[in-house]
Amino acid sequence: MEHRSLIRLFGLCSFIGGLLMALVQIWFVLDSISFVATYFDHVGWAFMTFGLIGLYLVQYREIGGLGFLNFLVLSLGMFQWLGYKWFLTFAAPDLRRDAPEIIDSGLQSLLYGVELSNYILQTSFFLFAVISLYKGILPKGGLSFLLIGSALAFNAQLEDVILYNPVLPQILIGLAFAWIGLSLFSLNLENTYKNEVDKKRANGENLIRESKPVSHAVTLDSNNLEDLQSVERKQEVGSSR
Repeated sequence: MEHRSLIRLFGLCSFIGGLLMALVQIWFVLDSISFVATYFDHVGWAFMTFGLIGLYLVQYREIGGLGFLNFLVLSLGMFQWLGYKWFLTFAAPDLRRDAPEIIDSGLQSLLYGVELSNYILQTSFFLFAVISLYKGILPKGGLSFLLIGSALAFNAQLEDVILYNPVLPQILIGLAFAWIGLSLFSLNLENTYKNEVDKKRANGENLIRESKPVSHAVTLDSNNLEDLQSVERKQEVGSSR
């Protein structure tokens, strides 16, 4: 694998960020306004944003232009969501304490931006998981968690009443990044990549082997034709004598 140390670094970021995000969601269930939990949630998203680069680099050749476009949109969504997490961590507590009327007013512009960022983020997560599953380089288990988590988060954004805890999609997405990041860090997917390459080489060798009998048959036919022509010439010489 190319740039092995760099990919391992991004994998470590993905693992730390995903694990923090999953654990913090459980913390939020116990204390929804904890500053410490909000801070670690922001840190987790920051690590996941850097880890996403490794998730793309390890398969950029396979996913092509569509995957690159999806990576750009997903990066945009994650940076926007990271800005929202920064606001919740460092600005919202002071506003809640010193100017609660601003929070109570609804902050319509902020809510609109949050909804737009969330739609971009979850849709891009879903497409990234689908493309990556199709290419088969990253772990299928982690990608399945990302697929299900993004679908549940998108549904929670649309529906007023849901039958599952709102933190469940975030836990699944966090576990997905932790799973994939661990594979990147340990380079377990190197074997997966080699298997894909070996399959392609095996297919190429099979095609060559299948083509050899045809050429051999043609060679035999031409040799037989030459033998027949030489026999005919000998017979003509013998008859002339």
